Parts: sequence; C-alpha cells; structure tokens
Amino acid sequence: LLDDHEIRPEFIEQRAEVFVQLPETVGHGRAGGEAQDAAFDEAWLGGPGIEVDATVAGEVEAGVDPEDAHASVSGGGRGGVDGRSPLGTDVELDESPPAVAPVIDVLGPTDLLASESLLRAVFGLLVNAHYQTRPSDLRQLLDNPDVSIWIARAEGAVVGVLQCVTEGGFDASMAQQVLNGARRPRGHLLPQSLAVHAGIDAVLAQKVLRIQRIAVHPQRRRQGIARALLEAAAARAGSLHYDLLGCAFAADAPLFAFWDALGFAPARLGVRIDPASAAHTLFMLRGLSEPGQALSAEAARCFRADLPWSLGAIHAQLDAGLAADLLRGRNCEDLTLSADDLETLRRIVIGVRPVETAAGVLWRALLHIAADGVAATDALAPLLAWRLQCHSVASVCRRYAIQGGRALEQSLFGVLAALTGAGPVQG
Repeated sequence: LLDDHEIRPEFIEQRAEVFVQLPETVGHGRAGGEAQDAAFDEAWLGGPGIEVDATVAGEVEAGVDPEDAHASVSGGGRGGVDGRSPLGTDVELDESPPAVAPVIDVLGPTDLLASESLLRAVFGLLVNAHYQTRPSDLRQLLDNPDVSIWIARAEGAVVGVLQCVTEGGFDASMAQQVLNGARRPRGHLLPQSLAVHAGIDAVLAQKVLRIQRIAVHPQRRRQGIARALLEAAAARAGSLHYDLLGCAFAADAPLFAFWDALGFAPARLGVRIDPASAAHTLFMLRGLSEPGQALSAEAARCFRADLPWSLGAIHAQLDAGLAADLLRGRNCEDLTLSADDLETLRRIVIGVRPVETAAGVLWRALLHIAADGVAATDALAPLLAWRLQCHSVASVCRRYAIQGGRALEQSLFGVLAALTGAGPVQG
C-alpha cells in the first residue's frame, strides 16, 4: 500500500502514540478531531496535514458514485490518473479482477489488522477512488470502533468497498447540550450538522449509519456493485434497529441522481463552497425505521420549501441543473398561480407583455415547472440561473451557449407554454 511503510499492527500502534497526549477537540472538525488528524499527517508525512474547511464539519467524504462515468469523482480522476494517491503513495490494484458476481461481507478493524493483504486491497481501493484520502483516514479506519467496512469480493479479489460509521443516538441531555451549543461530540457529523444548521432536532436521538465512502474497482463499475454494497449495509442496519442511512458529499447532479435512485432524500445544502471540492456539501437521508422514514420525509419537505429563496442568495452559484433536480417534487401550495397569473404568463408567451414586468409571476411559474418535472433539466437550467439565481443574461448565455437574450427569452416562452397552453411567437 505504501512503499515506505509496512502496514502492520505494531506500526499502527506506534503511530497511535502520537494521539495519546492530545486533548479532545471541541467544535466542528473531522470525526476524531482536526488536531489529531493534523498530528497524524505530520508524523507520517513529515509535514502539515491537509487543511479542511471546518464549516462543512471537515469530514465530508465525497459520496462517490463509483458506477458513474464521472471520472473526476470516481477512481482515476481525483484519485490520481497516474495510479498514485494525493499523498504520493502508490496504489496497486488488480488490473483484471474476476468478472464473476461478487460476494458481500462485513468487516471490522480487527479483520483488517489480521490480514495485511486485505488491508492493502481495501485501503488501496479507497485511495484510488477518493481525492482527499490522507494517512489519518487509515488511523480512523483501524482505530474507530464505530466504523464498519463492507466489501465485495470476486474469487477473493476485492472489487468494492463501502465504509460506514455509526452516529447519533444521543440521550435527551446530550441532545439538549448540542442544541444549546455547549457540546459538540466528536464523530457525529451528520446528526449535529442537521440539528444545528437545519433545525432537525429529532435526528440527534436517532441512530444513523452514515455512508462515508464507496469505491468500486475501475474494471467493475456500472455493474451494480455499489448498489449491492449499500443495500447489504441497509438490510443489516435495519435489523440492528438503526433509524436512518445518511451521506454527505460534494454536490453535483450525477452524484445526486445516484443517491436519489437509492431512495435518499435531500436534507441540507451547505452554506459555503468547500475549497477542496469546489462545491457545496449536500446531506441526504434514507429512512429505515418508521421514525426515520418520517424524519427523512419531513427534512426533505423543509429543504425543498426553503430552497427557492436560497437559490437567489447563498446558493446563487449552485449548478442550476442540480437546482432543478433538487426542486423536483416540491409542494408548491404556498406559491399558487392564480387565473390572473396564468393570463399574465400567456401574454408574456405571445409577446404582448415584457418579461421584466412580471418577475414575481415568472419566479413562481418556473418553480411550479421544476417541481412538476414537466420540462427537461437542460431546458430548465438556464432559466433557473437567470430568473431564480439572478444571473445576468450575458452570463447565462455564455454558460449555456445560448445565442443572445432573444434566444434565451424564446427558451423561456417554450417552457412556459406547458403552463399556459399558448405557443410562443417566433421571430
């Protein structure tokens, strides 16, 4: 796994001595503590650790879609096209893993410590697939009793890895201290972020299995391995009375589509753009128990209810195509379109009322269209960027290769026709 170090239990034990004298860190940071991770990176690499934006709780693992052809996310992209991790360590993967159906197993840290070859295979696959892997991640993998690893093996070769961590399950006293800002227990990224930043207080008491990473061998992607790993973890979590599955990742449309297809619903979109991923962090939930299902549904409802306003403010730079996907399914009873509004839209479409004289009606109309999913994302995205995210006509035309303001308006008229039944005037 690492040319300069043998990964054996005694080596991990020696490195673990670095952390014994470190105080617990309080506040937002990686599960396990920013100070500990920085110390581990420095001890191993002889230099400072990778800086992580604490505003997204540091340990926001990319919820990698290993079966998507999005090379910048899945292995070979951010993980290093030259076969090396960002740490400068070699990653050796089996070039031709068996093509047979894999067998799914769950492992713990002791299983990995007992087999160096298995540890190399598992961590090598994680390094290959994830652009922010660092030595402290190996410590967490082996030293955190709340971490579980699911692997897919084809004739003994590791072709897929799912890394999870147990979070939440706070008693009433601890939950109240978290909500009051008095405590920030380490290792509970998702429930604390959703409670403190999104007002979803009930999540603190629920037992959450957060998916930290998924990695599939480059030669075995798009074969259902990631889905099989996740469903196996979900089934076991349900049998152990977990309430929720959760994930947090650098938001983009393909990743959202992956998690959405697996039954996850959006719960929170981070305020700041993570400098490492150049994206907002998206938190998603999937209910397992009845309370978990109710919480996930309510969190998604509240998220979609608030999203239209944030798109014009803190999320103005969010990819508009992703915004369209996130708005799909929103209940728009709070943004009704009256008969007068529909008449206004009809007049806009036939060209007898200028677009800029009906900003409010257009804003509501586009939200209805996005929520109902009646327009293709490619057609809707530039219109959301223009009318909801308040981008200039010039920037929208440049971004979406539209030939000027008149062409952009014609695109708007075509989409609005779904509501009005009126065809746009050409020319």
